[in-house]
Amino acid sequence: MLSDTVAPDTVASDAAAGWVEGAAILGAVAVVATVTAINDYQKQAQFEALNAVAESTETTLARRDGAEVIVPNASLLVGDVILLEAGDVVPADAVLIQTISDVVVDESHMTGESEDVRKSADASPVLLSGSKVLQGRCAALVVAVGMNSQMGLITKLVRAQEGEGGMETERSDDDDDDDDRRRLASTEAAAAAAAAAGGGLGAFSLHWLPYDRTKTVLQSKLETLARDIGRVGFFAGASCTLILSASFTQRTFLGGLGAGDVATAATWEWAYLNDYVHFFIQGVTIVVVAVPEGLPLAVTLALAFSVRRMLDDNNLVRYLGACETMGGATTILSDKTGTLTRNEMTVSRVWAAGRSRGPFLERCADDARLWRELASAICVNSTARFTVVDVDEATGEQKGARTETALLQFATGLMRDRGYAQLRRDACVVDKVLPFTSARKRMCSFAWTPDDRRGGRYRVYVKGAAADVLSLCDSQLARDGVAIEPLELDAFRASSLEWEKRGVRVMVVAFKDFESGFDPSTLRASASGAFYLTLRGLTLLAGIGLEDPIRPEVPGAIARCQRAGICVRMVTGDSLPTAVAVARGCGILPPAPARGGDGDGDGDGDDEKASLDGVAMDGEAFRARTRDPVTGAVDQERMDAVWPRLRVLARSSPEDKYALATGIMRSKRFEKERERERGGGRGRGRGGGGREVVAVTGDGTNDAPALKDADVGFAMGVCGTTVAKDACDILLLDDNFASAVSAVRWGRNVFESIQKFLTFQLTVNVAAVATASVGALLIGESPLTATQMLWLNLIMDSLAGLALATDAPTDALLSRPPCSSEASIITPRMRWHVASQATYQLAAMTCLVAYGDAWFRVDSGRGAYGSLAPPTTHYTLVFNAFVLSQLVNQINCRVANDATFNVFRGIEKNATFTAMLLCEVAMQALIKGGAAFHTSPLTAEQWGWCAAIAAGGLPLRAAVTALVNAREEREEIDDDDDDDADDDDADDADADSKKKKMKRTLTSRAKPLREWLDFWRWVEMKLFRGLF
Repeated sequence: MLSDTVAPDTVASDAAAGWVEGAAILGAVAVVATVTAINDYQKQAQFEALNAVAESTETTLARRDGAEVIVPNASLLVGDVILLEAGDVVPADAVLIQTISDVVVDESHMTGESEDVRKSADASPVLLSGSKVLQGRCAALVVAVGMNSQMGLITKLVRAQEGEGGMETERSDDDDDDDDRRRLASTEAAAAAAAAAGGGLGAFSLHWLPYDRTKTVLQSKLETLARDIGRVGFFAGASCTLILSASFTQRTFLGGLGAGDVATAATWEWAYLNDYVHFFIQGVTIVVVAVPEGLPLAVTLALAFSVRRMLDDNNLVRYLGACETMGGATTILSDKTGTLTRNEMTVSRVWAAGRSRGPFLERCADDARLWRELASAICVNSTARFTVVDVDEATGEQKGARTETALLQFATGLMRDRGYAQLRRDACVVDKVLPFTSARKRMCSFAWTPDDRRGGRYRVYVKGAAADVLSLCDSQLARDGVAIEPLELDAFRASSLEWEKRGVRVMVVAFKDFESGFDPSTLRASASGAFYLTLRGLTLLAGIGLEDPIRPEVPGAIARCQRAGICVRMVTGDSLPTAVAVARGCGILPPAPARGGDGDGDGDGDDEKASLDGVAMDGEAFRARTRDPVTGAVDQERMDAVWPRLRVLARSSPEDKYALATGIMRSKRFEKERERERGGGRGRGRGGGGREVVAVTGDGTNDAPALKDADVGFAMGVCGTTVAKDACDILLLDDNFASAVSAVRWGRNVFESIQKFLTFQLTVNVAAVATASVGALLIGESPLTATQMLWLNLIMDSLAGLALATDAPTDALLSRPPCSSEASIITPRMRWHVASQATYQLAAMTCLVAYGDAWFRVDSGRGAYGSLAPPTTHYTLVFNAFVLSQLVNQINCRVANDATFNVFRGIEKNATFTAMLLCEVAMQALIKGGAAFHTSPLTAEQWGWCAAIAAGGLPLRAAVTALVNAREEREEIDDDDDDDADDDDADDADADSKKKKMKRTLTSRAKPLREWLDFWRWVEMKLFRGLF
C-alpha cells in the first residue's frame, strides 16, 4: 500500500462545494451535445448542398417556341412539350402526343406491378411522373407539375403522415409552385418508398440525399469491438469495486488481513456508507471510461468529411456506406467509352466505294452524290439533336450519344452548304424508327424519299456495328452515288481490322430501297423489332472509323489501381481488336509483343492470339465458357475458371456485365488457397482473405441491375441515363475513371481515419482504466476524479475525432493491398502502439502518484479524495501530465498504421488538426485552478516537466516502429523464401531471392536514417528558419 486507508472523518466538511462535480458533469454533457448538434447541422447542410448539385444535373429536353431547349426539371411548366427517350424518367405528369417509336415504360413505383406498360397516343397516352422510359422515343404534353402531379400528391400524403404540412390548402402562385417542385426533388424518395410495392427497377429511389441501406462492414466491426470493450470495462469496474469493498470490509470490520494485524474490529456506522459509495463511483467511472463513446462520432465525422471532399473530386455520394466499401474494392469493371476515353468522338477514317479515306477527307466532284447520300443517311437515321441551352441563346449544343453527335458533325461538315435540319428535311420524311439497343446493336429508320413519297418508294437506313450490319449487305454504292456494284467485302474487312487494331471503332451505314407499292403497315406489325432478323440485301454506303482518344490521366490511374491490389477489367460493346488496343493504351493489358525481325506475320499473330487467350474475349465466347450448355444459366464453376484471367470483355451486353459482376462477388475460388496459406503460417494474400469486392461503372438503363447489385455502383453524371443514376451508389460528375480511383483513396482514408481514432481512444481508455484501477487497488482511490475522467473521455475524444478525421488521403494509401472484410480492424501495428503507449503512460502516472510529491516538493494528494476535498498540486500534476500525454499520442496516431518515423509529416497541410490541438492545449490550461475539475494552478516549470513526461511518447513510438518494421520485413523475407522454394527453377529462384534479400536489407537499414533526416529538415524549415 502506498498510503494508509483514509477514514471517513478526513473528508472535508465544506459541503458548499458539493454541487461542483454534478454541474461539471452536466456542463461536459452539454458541450458534447452541442458538438454533436453542430456536426449534425453541418452534415445536413452538406447533404442539402449535394442535393442542389444533383438537382442541377436533372434536366429534360423540351420544345418551346419551336426550338428544342434543355430545361431543368424544376422549371417545367404545364403546357411544355417534353421529348423523352429510352433511359429517361418522366419528370411530370404528361400525355403522349407523338410516338417516334414504340414506347414502353415502367410504372411499378406507382402501381406496384412489375409488368412493363406499352404506351401509345391513342390507347394508353398517360405518362405518370417518376415512370421510367425503357424503350422508344416520344413527345408528350405536360399536364401537371410539382405538388399537383401524381408524385407530388403522394409526397403530400407522406408529409401528412410525418406532420410536415399535411393536406394543406394548395397555393397557386408561381413562386410557391416553384418551391413545391424544388422540395419535391428532395422528397421523391420517401414518396417512392411509400408507394412502391414491387421490385426491379421500379424500386429505385429518385432522390440524391445520401442514405443508409444496411449496416456497413466497418459499422458492424465497430459495434462488435465496442461491445467487447464494454464487457472488459464492466468486468474491470466490477472487479475493482468488489476488491475495494472486500478489502475495506476485511480491514475495518473483520480485524485485519494478516496475523500481524491488530484486531481492531469496528462497529457499523452510517458514515461508512460513504466509503462504499465512493468505491461504487470508482467502478462506474472505470466502466464509463472503458466504453468508447466517441467511435460513432468519429465515424460520422470521417464519412461527412470524405463525402464533402469527394465532391471536389467529382464524386457525388448517394450512399454513405459506399465510401467505406470502395476502400476495400478488389475489382473494378469499367466501361470504355467516356470513362477510359474522353468521349470526344471524331470521324477519322471512311471506307466508301471501294476506297479507304484517311483522316483528311478529300471531297471531289466525282464523289459529290456519294457524300450527299451518306450525309442524308446519317442525318435521317439519328437520335441526336442540335439544341440550345436557353431560348435566348442562339448557339447550338449537341444532345445525344457521342457517337451520334460525331456522325452529325461529320455529315454537316460534308455538306457545308446545308445544315443538319435542312439535310434531314430534304432527305425524306421519317415514318418509323427502331432505335439502337444493346441487344441488337443497330438502328433503323424507315422513310419516304421526297421525290417518291406518293409514288411508293420506301427506304430503310441502317447503321450499327460492322459485325452486325456487314453480314446483311450484298452490294455497295458506287462513287457516282447512283450505281450499285458488288460488295468488296475482303477489302473492307482488311481496312476495318487495321483500324480496330489502332483503337478505332468501326460503324457501317447502309440502306435498302423497297419495291414500288410496298406496304409499310407490314413493318408496323413487327414493331417488336423481329424485322431485324429477316432484313437482308442492304447496300453498303460507307464504313466509318470513329476515334475516341484515351484520357491522359487514365493510364496513371490504372497503374495506381494495380499497385493498390485492384484489378481493372474493361467491359465494352466495341469489337475485340478495338477493345484490346484501348486496353493496351490504358495499361490494363501489357503492350503487344514485339514482332520478330525474321518471323512471319502468321506466327506473330498466333503468338499474340495465344497471349490473349482467356485474357480478352468477346461476349459470345464469354457466354459459351460461363453458361451451362443445356440450361443456359450461369455456372459458377465455369465462371470461376474464367474471371481470374479475364481483363477485357468485348462485344458484351449488359447481361454479360451483370453476370461477370455477380459471378466475381459470389466466387469462392480463393478460399481454399487462403486457408492453405493460413495453415502454413502465411496469410498475406490480397487483403488477407475474404471475397472479392466489385465496383461497376455504367451509364445505360440496362446497366441498372449491375449498378444496383454490385458492391459499389458508379453511374456517369454526364452521359448516364436517369435510371442508371438512380441505381448507383456514387455519381461520377465528369464520367472519368480517375475520379473512381479517387473514390478508392477516400474510401481507404475513411478506414484509416477510423483506425487512427480507434488507436487514440484505445490508448486513452486502456491507460485511464489502468491508472484508475491501479490507483484504486494501491491507494484506495483513483488519482483522476470523475470530472477529469469525463473530460478525457468525452471532450478530448470529440475534439480528437474531429482532428484525426480531417487528414486528406495520400498516395501511400494506394501502395497497400485492399483490406479484407474478414480482417480485424485492429492491426498488429495498432496493438503494439496501444500496448506500448498505454504501458508507458501507466508507468509514468504510477511514478507520479507514488513519488511526484517528493520530486516536485509539494503536498501529497494521497488520502485527499472525494469532491469535497480541496484540490492538490500533486494530483493536478498527474492529471496534467496524463492529458498532455494524450495530446502527444494524438500526434503519434496521425501515422498509427504507417512505417514512417516522422510523425509530423504533412501536419502543416491539415489546419483543422493543428487548430484542434491548440484548442485542446488552451482548454487544458484554462481549467487549471478551477474547482469544477478539482485542479490547482501550476507553475511554468511544472508545465515544462509535464510536457517532458508526455513527450517521452515520441521516441517510444519511433523505437516500437523500428521493431515492428523489422518484424514485418523478416516475415516478408520468409514468405519470399517460401515462394522461391516452390519455383521450378531452384537455382534461378535462389539467385533472385538473394538479390531481393540484399536489396531489402539495404533499403530497410537506410530507411530510418532517411526518415529522421526528413524529420529534422522539416523542423529546421518550419521552426528555425521561421523564427530567425
